[in-house]
Parts: sequence; C-alpha cells; structure tokens
Amino acid sequence: ALRLCTKLSHLNIGYNDITHIVPQDFLGWAGSIDTLILRNNRLTKLEAHTFKGCPKLRELSLSFNNLESMDDLSFKDIGGSLESLEISFGLLMRIFPESALKPLQKLLWLSLDNNEIEEISETSLYNL
Repeated sequence: ALRLCTKLSHLNIGYNDITHIVPQDFLGWAGSIDTLILRNNRLTKLEAHTFKGCPKLRELSLSFNNLESMDDLSFKDIGGSLESLEISFGLLMRIFPESALKPLQKLLWLSLDNNEIEEISETSLYNL
C-alpha cells in the first residue's frame, strides 16, 4: 500500500495489530522516512537488518510492544542516522540489549523506561 509513497518522511502506524516487520517491508519506498512510529502494536522480535530500507531514519518509537528478542544486527543499517529511540513499556528482556544497540553511533536520546530489564553491564552504554 505504501510502495508509491517514496517521498514520505513521517509514518505513524502505531496502535494497530502489527505482529512482525521484516526488512522487505521497507525496501524500495522508505528511503525518505525520517520518523517511524510503531508504538503500541504486537511486535515480539526484531530481525537482522529490519530497517535496511530506511537509511535516513532519525526517530523510531517501538514503545508498548512485547519485544522478547532483538537480533544483534536489527539496527545495523540505521546506526549512522538514528538519533532517537523509544522502547518504553516494550521490552520483555531481562538483560539490556547491548549488542543490538551497539551500532547506534548517532543516538542522542534513548528511552527504555518501564521495562523488565534487570541487568545492565558497566560498559553497556560506552558506545552510545
């Protein structure tokens, strides 16, 4: 449905029943997306290169999902552009997802409040 929206810069598809997203979902049309709101859906995992088709993505909201796992390469393709990541009330992981967040070199704002994180290593935030 969005394949012809190649100039779209802000996409809010929050508060739906989206259960999964894969890299192919964004390929070919999402090259101009700056802001992607996926909050309050039913996402449970992020695969490797999930946001490959969004090279200009600066703001991403994944809050109010049920993320049980994130591949270490989930954010690899947006590591040089993402500045704001919100995953409040959305992580069901007890250990801080350090490896998945490592590629996010430009990150200025990270919100991980109200999750089930119990363990964060001393060096988890060094690369952010």
